[in-house]
Parts: sequence; structure tokens; C-alpha cells
Amino acid sequence: MSAMPTDGGRLSLALWGAIAALLFGLAWAGAHFGGDGLLYIAHGRFMIEHGALPAVDPFSQSSMHGPLVLHMVLAMLGFAAVDASLGLAWLVPVTAFAVAGALLGMVRLAGGRTLPTLAGLALLLVLVAIDKELFEVRGQAFAYAPFVAFLAVLHRVLGSDEKRARRALPWAFPLVALWANLHPSFIIAIALPLLCALALVVERPRERRRAPLLLALAATALLGSFVSPYGPRLVIDVVGLLFDPSTSQIEHMRSPRASAGFLFWLLLSFTVVGADALHGPRPMRRVRVLVGMALIVATLMSRRYAVFATGFEIALLGGLLARRTVSLSHLVLLAGGALMTLVGALLVHRGPDDLYEDQPMEAIVILESARLPDRVLTEFAWGGALMYAWGESRGVHIDGRNNLYANGVFTDYLRFVFDAQASLPLLDLYEINTVLWPARWPLNEALARSPAWRQVYRDEKAALWVRRSL
Repeated sequence: MSAMPTDGGRLSLALWGAIAALLFGLAWAGAHFGGDGLLYIAHGRFMIEHGALPAVDPFSQSSMHGPLVLHMVLAMLGFAAVDASLGLAWLVPVTAFAVAGALLGMVRLAGGRTLPTLAGLALLLVLVAIDKELFEVRGQAFAYAPFVAFLAVLHRVLGSDEKRARRALPWAFPLVALWANLHPSFIIAIALPLLCALALVVERPRERRRAPLLLALAATALLGSFVSPYGPRLVIDVVGLLFDPSTSQIEHMRSPRASAGFLFWLLLSFTVVGADALHGPRPMRRVRVLVGMALIVATLMSRRYAVFATGFEIALLGGLLARRTVSLSHLVLLAGGALMTLVGALLVHRGPDDLYEDQPMEAIVILESARLPDRVLTEFAWGGALMYAWGESRGVHIDGRNNLYANGVFTDYLRFVFDAQASLPLLDLYEINTVLWPARWPLNEALARSPAWRQVYRDEKAALWVRRSL
């Protein structure tokens, strides 16, 4: 990533406005709730009501109940505050604004000139098309902005003279301090500089003199991550979560499906990194290429990293395309396309009635109104909705905090998902009395064949089962 160019050919304010409108329109249309967003509110309510962090998990009947380390304290408090003061629906525009601002900053990493910016925007739009979780109302939506800002600091350390690079280092401390309280992806701020320093072994001796600066950047990021209620314990817990076997089995942490959209993103990513290897600015070229390839490989292992790889690739475009320009017709097409996309996004935007598109809220209302018995088995991503509805009054069996269920509960949960008939004895082992399960998943068929269970409700999303003996 070379230093940003300072010559002419930059986008006008009107075009930046069009890009901002486009990104906000897409974010507004795509913002939706998942189980994690509701899970955050439940934790934030607890902290506000009790005036303290929970020492052990207050929401689950089957978690390990050891010392609890919350990875997103600031996000949880913020979610709960918005819900309490403005209402749940307001989290949609708040999230849309946060994500759109971060994506606008990501496009700005291309350097501000016309062609790199348009190329960066195109790459970003491909990501938007394939990543449906990008705009989900969850903590990661508020981690993109610190990531973009940190990437700008790394950009300066790699591409500027040593004096300017040193001036950029202190900015990493407050950025990572904020990031560490929003989402566990802050670990990237420590890993990226270390990866760059390691990659220096393939650079020329003159470039290797950057190693102390990169190590200093990693150390500054590490110190910034200690600014949380848990101090160094947070970093230790996040690293443990990263290597927990259950993490790789969560849907959004799995390898991407080989769809046409993802393969197109992959082709573009290899093209950008390959072009930088052949034609990018010579200083730190090998480092940039190795880090870019490492991020692509990380995305192949877990689709969660696609947004971070895309940000890095957009930053490469500034050095690759700095001296190229485009015609006025390209700008008119961009402005027209942005306006049409914004209008279309607003027209199809789902209103407050659709906040729970992925959550079984109707079934939860039935569960409560019919006073179905406690000890409820539900789908992993729905545990947060139960926590939001119940607070501390009833415990969930499992939820999105997979690291709290390393006591065998998560492994047994996967048996309910993938080996339904054989898993029925586990319902007795865990003394499950009620099952709230996705309507089309095989466990429903196994329950229908069992004389011990009866169905009390079903809709397109969920089915409710209760023991006949109760």
C-alpha cells in the first residue's frame, strides 16, 4: 500500500455524496436482526439494571457457568440503550449508518482518485452482493469502522517515510481500545502488523528496517486491547474462542459456499493482489502481496474474513491505478446508478414489522401465552431471541455464545441438527420439556414419530413441541 497520491483527478464532492447515498441505501435495505443482536440487548439490560458486569452467565441453564468474559461490552450497552430509549426498530438505521460510514471509509482507502475509487467501489459492491450478514444488526457491524481506520494507520506505516510512520503509531491505541469493546475481531489489529513483520523476510534489506515499526504497531494495538473491563483476560479469551473447535462449526465462520458470486469475488481478489505483485509500487510490494494472499486464504477458511480482505485489496488499488483517469460519462453512470440503487433500496426496505425475519417471535409468543414448560431446546441462533424475551426469568439451553458450551452441550446440539433420530435420548438426558425448532429441520420428523412428544404449534419458521406427560 503506497502513500496516497496528492495530484489531481480526484472525485468531486457530489460524486462522494452519490457513493455515500448508494452505500447508505444498500445498508438501510439490508439491515436485519439476527439472534446475536437480541442477545446483546439482554446482556446490556443486565449491566444497566445491576450496574455491574455479570460474574457468571445469568441466562443459560446448561452453560459452563465459569467466570464470564464479555467480548462486546460497549456494543451490548449501546444496543440496550437504543432499545430502551428509542425502541428496537431504531437499531436498523443506527446499524445502517455505522456500516455505510465504514464502507465509505473503505472506499476512501483507494486514495480518492477517480479510477481507484470506482474500482474499489465495484469490488465492495461484489462483496455486498455475496455477504448477506454484512448489514446484520450485531456487534461486527460496528467493528468495520475501527478496522478501516486501523488499516489507514497500517497503510501509513508501510507506505510513508519513517518520520510520518512514527507519527501514525499512537493512533492505533485509541482505535483498538474502541474496537476491543465492540467486537472480538480486534485481534486482527494485532495479527496484521505481526504478519507484515514476518513477511519482511522476503523483502530487500532496505525494507526490513520497517520491522521495528511494525512490531511497535502490534504492541500498541495489544496495549489498546487491554483497555476493557477485563484487561489482558479479554485477549486471552478471544484467542481461546478463535481456536475453539466449535467456532469453525458456526455457520458464519465456515468456508464460503462455492457460489458464482463468491467465485467472482475470489477472481477479483486474486486479480488485484496479482496485479500489485506485477505492477504495484516497489516499496513493500512483497509484503503487500503475501498479506493479501494470507487474507484471501483466511476467507477461504472462514467467510467472516471476506470484508477484511476486501478492505486490504481496496487499499492496494490506490497504488495500482493512481495515474489513470476516467471520462465524464463514467461519472454520470456512477451517479445515475447510485441514485437508482438508493431509490430501489428504499422502496424495497422492510419496515419495523419485518425486524424478526430470521427469528421465531410468533412461536415464542405462543410458548409464553400457553405457559409451556421450562427447559426449552431451540436452534443455536434463536437462543438470543429467548434471552431477549425472558431476561433472567427463564434459562435457555443454548445460544450464540458457543465458547460457553464446551462442556459437551454444543457437541450434543450438533447431534440434534445432523442426527435427529439418534439424538432423541439426549432430550431425556438434558430433561428437555419443550422444543422450539426450525420447521423444516429433520428433528421435527423424529419428534412426530415419537409417542413421547406432541406438536402444539407450527408456522413457516418454527415448530413447537411439548412432552405428552406434561
